[in-house]
Amino acid sequence: MTTFDGNAVVRSTRGTCSTSEAGTPPASEVSRDGGAVWEPISFGSVDVREILSLEYVTDSQIDLIARTGPTCVVTMVTSFTGGEFWASYPDRTSESVFADPDAAGAIKVYGVETEQPCSDLVEVKGFNGGAVALCSDGIHVYSVAEPGWQTVTASPESAIAVAADGSQVMTAADGGTSCDGLRIQSIGLEAAPYESENLACISRGIALSDATLALTGTKAILWSSATVLTSPDQGVTWASVLEN
Repeated sequence: MTTFDGNAVVRSTRGTCSTSEAGTPPASEVSRDGGAVWEPISFGSVDVREILSLEYVTDSQIDLIARTGPTCVVTMVTSFTGGEFWASYPDRTSESVFADPDAAGAIKVYGVETEQPCSDLVEVKGFNGGAVALCSDGIHVYSVAEPGWQTVTASPESAIAVAADGSQVMTAADGGTSCDGLRIQSIGLEAAPYESENLACISRGIALSDATLALTGTKAILWSSATVLTSPDQGVTWASVLEN
């Protein structure tokens, strides 16, 4: 999931691409009202089979890195019309962050190939100036200004989703015994040692395994199964947008 301003949002399942057998195409949707109403996305003639990354760049531009066609070629797929029309731009993959399926253990960070900071990567996302990687052994941040992965926390505390901007990493984690639901935390990136802060406990029966986060400015969005929650204050308070 990705958002431009908290109102324009794109979400998608990953899908699967295989050169030897039929895969499962991604199910992608766009919302223009913060997640209350969703419209299905059609990629038209672009044969998108697996999505590796998503970014809502401007109010009209959406970028994604995808594996396409029967040979699963990695390319940038972009809409300059808010998700209505799409085209492939194979020479623009350096504008995004994604785990490279063609190079085991590699993450592409805006054109720079880096070794992923762990052996069991859960997800990686780009943000302005870098990338954040969630692993079972911790959360790691890559800075374009000072290339290399830095461990933000060696204890992800059951984190299942991350989002980041230039100043913080937001995590969604199983609340365990301290929170009967989903715990939202923030980790400041200003300087080491990086300190975490508990922001909220969301006890709404959310499917933890499906949770994903998006963050932009002071606004955050959480999507899990049929539930969409939004926060206007960087994760401190949350309100339900859609619960079916």
